Amino acid sequence: MNLLKKKTLKKLLAFACVSSILVTFFTGCSSKKAETKVNTTLLSKSEFEKMYPTNSGGYVGRKANFYAKVSNDPKSGDGGVYIQCEAENSLNMNTLVKVKSSNLDIKKDDVIHVVGHVIKSSGDDKSSDSMDGTPTIKATKVEKTDYATAFDPAVKTIQMNQDQNQNGFVITVQKVEVSKNVTRVYLGLSNTSNNTVSINTFESKLIQGSNQIDISEEQSMNYPQIQTQLMQGIKSQGVLVFKNVNLGGDNVKFTITASSQDYNVQFQPYQFDISLK
Repeated sequence: MNLLKKKTLKKLLAFACVSSILVTFFTGCSSKKAETKVNTTLLSKSEFEKMYPTNSGGYVGRKANFYAKVSNDPKSGDGGVYIQCEAENSLNMNTLVKVKSSNLDIKKDDVIHVVGHVIKSSGDDKSSDSMDGTPTIKATKVEKTDYATAFDPAVKTIQMNQDQNQNGFVITVQKVEVSKNVTRVYLGLSNTSNNTVSINTFESKLIQGSNQIDISEEQSMNYPQIQTQLMQGIKSQGVLVFKNVNLGGDNVKFTITASSQDYNVQFQPYQFDISLK
């Protein structure tokens, strides 16, 4: 009996040791899994900016939602298409976007909206123009948008749809947008006359009280350009961009001039009243 008890006791001790080892092993595995759990929350604006120029490693797995201006035409590479772009339209935020689709209608200077997550830098990918450490986003969505929506949204929009016709040349003010930085006038032109007609966009003005507000040539380059010389039957539309009006000030008058190839045809300045109230 004593011998049987000793054998039984040894078996119990052995079982206890094995159980203890297994518990410790699985507990350790569980801890490691907990320690390596990836943070997939959406990057805040400040966190997104901290990735640049080469500090994206600590943000791998985090979701990203941002706008960017495309720096170069997209290139096909291993596993997808690579788009080099400037996030938030900043030269200091060079970004590489990887997307599966090869049917992207995107080219250099387009503005895009990107949704995806941060992955390990693809700087060693010969198909891309990136450098080691450049933040890389694996995108689930890439779509074209416009400059105003992405980088300078309107704080006030005035729907106009007002037109004036002189000598068969019609100018329509479709809407006016006031952002934090500029005032945008959306124009439509239609030449139903028998002559070529020109408009002078660079001498167009906004008048607010005693202030004359000039066009912003530098900002205008970010928006669809309007044709300034229209032959018979031609239509055109685009955006004129001005330095900003005072939303708390007087109503605004927009003025623009036109001239005909036929010097016998005279035009008065086109003038439109814009109510800010």
